[in-house]
Amino acid sequence: MSRDRLDRLRAVLVQVLPATYRSGVMPWVFFVGVLLGLMFLGLSVVEYRNYGDQISMYFGLSVFALMWAFHKGLSFRHTVHLAMAIALLAQWLAAWQSGGMYSPRLAWLVLLPLPPFFFFGRRTGLQWLVVVLLSVVALGVATGLGWIDASRAGDERHLSSSWGSFALLAAFMLVIPMSYHRMNERALLEQRQRRAELERQRAELERT
Repeated sequence: MSRDRLDRLRAVLVQVLPATYRSGVMPWVFFVGVLLGLMFLGLSVVEYRNYGDQISMYFGLSVFALMWAFHKGLSFRHTVHLAMAIALLAQWLAAWQSGGMYSPRLAWLVLLPLPPFFFFGRRTGLQWLVVVLLSVVALGVATGLGWIDASRAGDERHLSSSWGSFALLAAFMLVIPMSYHRMNERALLEQRQRRAELERQRAELERT
């Protein structure tokens, strides 16, 4: 499929979205949010069947609730920070129940500072990085003191969620930079179009 067809398809899909999610990076935020929500709801079925855990279900429902709250007027900054806080709590609890510092669910924490960094800048991303590192230190101390059963990390019931965590993490680590690159390309194109328009207006003024 050519790039022009992709752009036309994207334009059609964007028009279907709620008005709040049609401009700027909002279409990307909407589709990633829906994908994350559905992914964690699907993962919750596997987790509940294997060991009665429903953390992923609560997180998936929280994603859709935050998307609805943003559509109803919650600021984008508050929405992102709330989403990161809920994600941190969900993955921290999941790691606590699946081996502590030895849990593969900790891999998801790598992603948490990235959205604040891309949306709000380096300072906000570094602040979230500090929060994530402190949570990992706390989990490491709890594991070292024996408060967490580290042997649960080798439980075969965690095999499917571990595989899914690493596979999806690898996918998101590629999707996020690609989306950011696309955002930069679009911003650069808009700047060039504005510059061309200014040049055209200046040329008209010089002729008059």
